[in-house]
Formats: sequence, structure tokens, C-alpha cells
Amino acid sequence: MFEGDGAALLGKPAHFGDKTVAMKIGVSNDPASRMHQLNAGIPPAAIGRWALRMQGQFPSRRAAEDAEAIFKKTAVKLESLGGEFFWGREMDAQVLFASVPGVSRF
Repeated sequence: MFEGDGAALLGKPAHFGDKTVAMKIGVSNDPASRMHQLNAGIPPAAIGRWALRMQGQFPSRRAAEDAEAIFKKTAVKLESLGGEFFWGREMDAQVLFASVPGVSRF
């Protein structure tokens, strides 16, 4: 999830009380390094950063990629921004993520 003004990041209108956020989904065997890569292009003085909010562990890369494909295919409540980027309510993303086969619910 982008922790900051996602509407400003994307040039979207902001509305008082709006709970929508920018998010990126993806597969990585080193999430901490991936977060560093994503944030490396953001100026140090900027307020927003990408942060890891949901994470699953899968038995293989293929299983993780299959789970990612299911998330993308069934993300009807989220607006696709292209590729692995989405715009929508964090709660909708959490509910969808929890419904993906193989994601732990503990």
C-alpha cells in the first residue's frame, strides 16, 4: 500500500473521508528488498512511501504467481491502474486477499 497521499500520487481527486488507497501486488522472494526498490525512486523529502501490508507464503514461486493471477482476475471492487497497481478501499483488498487459495487466515 502507498502510505501517503495516493490521490495526489495518481492525480485523482481527493474527497473528505475517502478510504481509497493506491496498492501494488506482486511476487517476491525478498519482500524487504522489493520495498526498498519501490521506494528508491521516491525523493527522500517526499511524505509517502510504499509499505508492505499483506503477505502470504506459498510452497513455490508458481503457486505465488497463480495466487497473484487469481487476485488480479477477481479484483472487481478495485480499479486496475495497469499491471500490478490498483486503486480502491484497503478493506476490499484485504477481503479479496484472504479469499485467495493458499493464503493463511491466522
